[in-house]
Amino acid sequence: MRNNLKRIMTITVMLSMAICVCAQKNMIRGYIITLEGDTINGTIDFQSREKSAHFCVFKANGDDTFQSYMPTQILGYRLADKKVVFVSRKFPVNNQDQWIFAEVLVQGGISLYRYETTWTDVTYYFVNEKGELAVLKDPGVHLKYETGLDANVLYGGVAKSPGELEYYDADDAFDIKLKALKPAMAIFAESDQAKEELWNKPITANNLVRITRKYNKKYFPESEADAFEYDAAKSSAVDLHLYAEGGAYFGSVDLGMPTHPSISGLHLGIGGEWLFPRVNNHFSMQALLMLNIGKADNGTHLTTVNQVLVETPFNKMTFYDLNAQIGVNYRIVPQYRLTPIICGGLLLRAPICSIDGSSHFLPQNDSSSILPMDFGCYIGGGIETRIGKQRLSATAKYELPISNNYYAAKGIIATLGITL
Repeated sequence: MRNNLKRIMTITVMLSMAICVCAQKNMIRGYIITLEGDTINGTIDFQSREKSAHFCVFKANGDDTFQSYMPTQILGYRLADKKVVFVSRKFPVNNQDQWIFAEVLVQGGISLYRYETTWTDVTYYFVNEKGELAVLKDPGVHLKYETGLDANVLYGGVAKSPGELEYYDADDAFDIKLKALKPAMAIFAESDQAKEELWNKPITANNLVRITRKYNKKYFPESEADAFEYDAAKSSAVDLHLYAEGGAYFGSVDLGMPTHPSISGLHLGIGGEWLFPRVNNHFSMQALLMLNIGKADNGTHLTTVNQVLVETPFNKMTFYDLNAQIGVNYRIVPQYRLTPIICGGLLLRAPICSIDGSSHFLPQNDSSSILPMDFGCYIGGGIETRIGKQRLSATAKYELPISNNYYAAKGIIATLGITL
């Protein structure tokens, strides 16, 4: 048990170090707009939405160092594709006017801006053609800033996500929601449908963008001719993709000392990959469900005969290893189309061994585990290339057990993977 604990701590430290290594500049091509209206092209350190709202870290083409700009020093900045834009505006933040870089979601007869500190604390600003301003928060967050109370107090000691007003009676919930939405509904005064959707739809960027664009298209059609196209995927702090891989497995399985027959076979895996473009484009996380199927011929295993362990030959063995994996990937040079990658993580393993047609889940000796699984880890590396929006990878990973209460295997997996 002590050795297993040391192994788990070692793996945890390795993963923590990988995360720390990733804390580098997230360099993306873009440009700033000076107070005089000039455009300077270069590289932006594209950070979290909260950081992006308070300063722009920028290096002009030809310069050697990055410089930090405050909202009062430039008019704004954009990524090179022009689908993520921040402009310098003076807006109320927590009831106090501040200069911030507000993220542009819609430009038109009614423009929409966003200021975000965390995913649960987002403020939206509507500005109409007359310059009138409406501030919108999710009703739960709005109430927090009106009262100064935290979520536990607001929801009767039960921490709930913002906007869930179910712990109030109907009249109080109506009044809270009306107070939060009334300024925004006044901005859309010409459209009962827009006001109805504001009232009934969740307060999300996608919903507000859709409502505002629809309103502008009807009442300010001239503003739609050169409308700014907000790209939620490029702005998002977390980018989730489907990931699948397949390949070959080569290793050995522990059937109890001294039997460790070699196995080879098929490897399959499917799950999700999370990239973090607003934090660092070197780093991603994967959560996969995987299956290794290994086979061996003419070996031995331990069986119990008259309460004595006896080494018994077998003709055919099939080893099934169902894994749940969580791990990290680190891309060495993510700005290039072809980059080396390093990967590592932890496994939950549920092994089944079929020997000459008879299935065995537990080993022949007594197991001290109360869970039908083992713990393992993996480490590896390979090459990744981008083709359009897809990523193709070729990796080799070494899997080994941390705990070994069941039929445990260790070996090398050679895989081809695709991120969609």
